[in-house]
Amino acid sequence: MRRRVVSGRGWCVPSWDALAVVVGEGLGSGQVSRQLLRDGADEQQYLWSGYRLRLFRDACESYWCNLTVEKPRIFVVCRLSEEDGELEPFVITADQDEAGSAVETDDQVFAVDMPPQIYQHLERYVVENYEPQQRKKRKRKNWSERPPS
Repeated sequence: MRRRVVSGRGWCVPSWDALAVVVGEGLGSGQVSRQLLRDGADEQQYLWSGYRLRLFRDACESYWCNLTVEKPRIFVVCRLSEEDGELEPFVITADQDEAGSAVETDDQVFAVDMPPQIYQHLERYVVENYEPQQRKKRKRKNWSERPPS
């Protein structure tokens, strides 16, 4: 994650964006952040570790849709920390519907490119667990007919 300070005439606010999701068991346990880079007072980069991508069978259709787009994404859902008021990751997901729901609850969601290791794991999960439901056409009602009186 990158934190930059955006300033104008007499004001300044922090602006966050997610740069990437890094895959690896050896990056640490527990949800911990550490500062990687500090470019003066205006920009800092942080690495949060200890997050796991949890997959659910009922979200397979959303995963499949994510895998079939030109650039598959991982979504980093962030909330303001109660301790210092800074933005920090809350959950990572490959489910576009979950990311959309998070936006509606005033969480901030950042989309980053899906790493190849996650793509392969997610693809294998979808192939093993996704069974597309046969879509049924609903029968249209004839609205021009009047109901019997």
